Amino acid sequence: MCKELHLDQTTKIFLVIFVVAVSYFVISMTITPFFIKTPRTMYEVMQQMMGFSQQSAVPNMIALISALGIGLFVSYQLKTKNTYIHRPIDSRKKALAIVRKKLSDDEKKMLKQIEIAESITQDSLRARLGWSKAKVSTILTRLDRMNLVQREKQGKTYRVFLTKDLR
Repeated sequence: MCKELHLDQTTKIFLVIFVVAVSYFVISMTITPFFIKTPRTMYEVMQQMMGFSQQSAVPNMIALISALGIGLFVSYQLKTKNTYIHRPIDSRKKALAIVRKKLSDDEKKMLKQIEIAESITQDSLRARLGWSKAKVSTILTRLDRMNLVQREKQGKTYRVFLTKDLR
């Protein structure tokens, strides 16, 4: 029974880099003795100690390519979390109900009218509620700052609707 591991994108990247680095060192240490011959001259000993030997290029390339292959395999095996959470309509209504508890009565009335109409002009809202322009504008500004409604300029008035999270 294989259980899938879901990680966020950053964790996945760091884990893949770690796997590539560890794989490279393990493979490099394992295959290097098969490719490097015993040095005959002092110059070859010095080159080998400094890591500049041409003999070490082949095992390093093999180790690097193998480690990158392992990293690619691990990358495809690990699943990333879905960052966008699609909330069902019921949870949106629940979220709106929770938010309403903290609002004033006037804010609740206005939000209810906007929710019923889905999209309404500020003038129509003022007519439905029978409030002054100043009161409607002030309450809409507060609701806009709380990210409950959005306003778009439409001629001399604004079109008002719930934010995407609450629709």
